[in-house]
This record gives sequence, C-alpha cells and structure tokens, in this order.
Amino acid sequence: MMNKPLVLAAVILVGGCHGGAHAPQAYRAQVAAENGQLCVTLPDTRPGEYLRSLNIEDATTPRQGRVLGYPWQPGQYQPAAAGQCLPLLGYGFEAGHRYNLAVTVAVPDAQAGNGIGSGRFFSASFTLQGQPGAWQVVGEGR
Repeated sequence: MMNKPLVLAAVILVGGCHGGAHAPQAYRAQVAAENGQLCVTLPDTRPGEYLRSLNIEDATTPRQGRVLGYPWQPGQYQPAAAGQCLPLLGYGFEAGHRYNLAVTVAVPDAQAGNGIGSGRFFSASFTLQGQPGAWQVVGEGR
C-alpha cells in the first residue's frame, strides 16, 4: 500500500517547495512496458517544465526507497515532454516487486533562492513481472 504522506513529503523536500501556495499540484504518471522496456510517461506537461526529481519506493521491501535527481543547472535542464519515456536514472527494478513512484517537474526561476519556480508532481503505483528487457507492468500503472 502506498504511503502517500511519505511520498508527498519526499517530493516536496526534493522539489525544493516550501509548502502552502508553493506546494506542487499532483497528477498521474503512466507506466507501461514498451518493447519489454519500462516506460514512465507524463501525459500532461506544460511548456517550460523540466524534470527535477524521481522518487522510487519499493513497496515490497519495507522502507526501501530512493530519491534521484535530474540535473538542475541552467543549460542542463531535461525537458518534461508529454508522452516520452523518462530517463529512470539507472534504478534497478526487480520482478515481482510493487513500486510507488513520484516525478517532480518544475519551472526554473533565477529570482527564486533555490532556482525553482512553480512545480507539479506525477505519481503512479505498479507491479513488475518478467525480467529486464521483457518487463510486464500490472496494476494501476497501466
């Protein structure tokens, strides 16, 4: 079962948001296996949004999670393109495990102390079957 407060807290902390009016809005990510490869997509991105962080929780193994960051420096931002598979930053997914993930996207703002303007996050839960190169996604992520 997804520990939503934990995932939300991690996303807000990693995303550099400071609560209240600056808290990111939540949206649903999509997870599928395309040609046997795991593919996470964000169906509703906006112009100027870039990938900020990827939070992956292995719900099969208690307290097993990882927060991975995308480059956040001018000239190195990775665009958040709707419908394109996201880089999963080398995370080692395992067959038979259930995962909760959250992706934070943000708009750079040079005037903000942390360089981050408005942000949103996308989340999904899914279970993997098969093996690398032949993954099958079952559960809510489909």
